[in-house]
Amino acid sequence: MDQLHEYGFDIDKIQREDNEKYDEIQKSKYLNQPNLKKIKNIPISSNVRKVPKDISFHLKNRKPIEWVVDSFGAIGACLILAGDKGSGKTSFLYRLAEAVSSGEKFMMELETIKKKVLVWQADESTNNALNKLHRMDIKSGFDIVFKEDGWGQLNIKKLREHVEVNKYEVVLIDSISTLLANRGINFKDMEVATPLYELNDLASELNILIVINSHLNKEDRDEVNLNDLLGSGQISSAVSDIWAINKAR
Repeated sequence: MDQLHEYGFDIDKIQREDNEKYDEIQKSKYLNQPNLKKIKNIPISSNVRKVPKDISFHLKNRKPIEWVVDSFGAIGACLILAGDKGSGKTSFLYRLAEAVSSGEKFMMELETIKKKVLVWQADESTNNALNKLHRMDIKSGFDIVFKEDGWGQLNIKKLREHVEVNKYEVVLIDSISTLLANRGINFKDMEVATPLYELNDLASELNILIVINSHLNKEDRDEVNLNDLLGSGQISSAVSDIWAINKAR
């Protein structure tokens, strides 16, 4: 038998019920606050439940290689074209820009896919570049920026903005050696690889092709190998591929 109060009812029981009702009311008020609703609706980070998956899962999502220039440069890649001064690196880039911007064969050999092209000229002065384009009979087809117009240092954020706004699909840079030197980066330092990793990541993220001219060590040679590339110990793994161009002997 329940113990009754002298007035004929259980005060402890009534008090417990009142406390429970009070707790429910306060809980309801708390959960219905606007700020708390916003907190409940915040999506869980996409990284929270990611776990290692079998390689077959990732291979199913692999995109086929899309060659912009057959067997040379593909979408999502960042390449280095290395050569001595006077070897024809700049002319190579101009002809490459001409071919890709029109979808014509490059050097009358390699098939290309027509893409919108930006040439970033940081080595040659504006006058020298325009005179060379005139001698090569290149009159139109692609966009170009010059160091005299504020493009003298490597600024990847600025490049990203122009690529996204203007929908460029191929970026040709002449040259990484000059752009990094103008930022005070020595090719013997480990940090020389960092901006190249960033350019490689940019190419992959935006699905564009980036081709970068680079200088070689100033040594006599019969052929070019990886050790002749300025900063080769740091940058060889930072890009998708490395090509070399030789002077004709």
